[in-house]
Amino acid sequence: MSEPGAHPDHIHQKIEFSFDDGLKQITEKTKILLNTQDYVVISIAGPLSDDTNVGKTTIGNRVAQELIIQDIPHVVVSDVEQLSNPNNVLLLKHRQEEAGSQKGVVILSASISPSGENSKEAMEKFSLHKDVELKKQADKIGLSLDKIDIKVFIYRADRPITPNDREFADVIINNEGAENKIK
Repeated sequence: MSEPGAHPDHIHQKIEFSFDDGLKQITEKTKILLNTQDYVVISIAGPLSDDTNVGKTTIGNRVAQELIIQDIPHVVVSDVEQLSNPNNVLLLKHRQEEAGSQKGVVILSASISPSGENSKEAMEKFSLHKDVELKKQADKIGLSLDKIDIKVFIYRADRPITPNDREFADVIINNEGAENKIK
């Protein structure tokens, strides 16, 4: 019997989703956030040791498709540094005009994970650094972005997730359908 007010450990465990269920989680969280803020930033990362062919680009593109269906302006860039490209902000502003909306979503489809960090303190610094870099790049193009709102971590069963990545992510996707691409 547990102490009054104590929570079982499983309450604090993060739930992993299939690709499709993870996509639903991301789009639902995005819509909820857009009710209270103008922009939502989604960061998609994979395992640091080998993050190719895990589904980052695919999930980013599928989120973009869902946003198109729902008439939500968005832009997909690979990482924070690419955000300051003037063409990306022009595309986002054009989509906002078409939709008659000041709302927007930025999808960072190839972000870096904190896999290599070895302490909670180091992970917090990693997260803060990513938010500071986002704000710096967004300021260059006149967007008011302060932080990454939804952190997605996507992985394959044959490339296990680290405890740091599990802790860092808001949405964890086990992409069982990912396959190596023929080069």
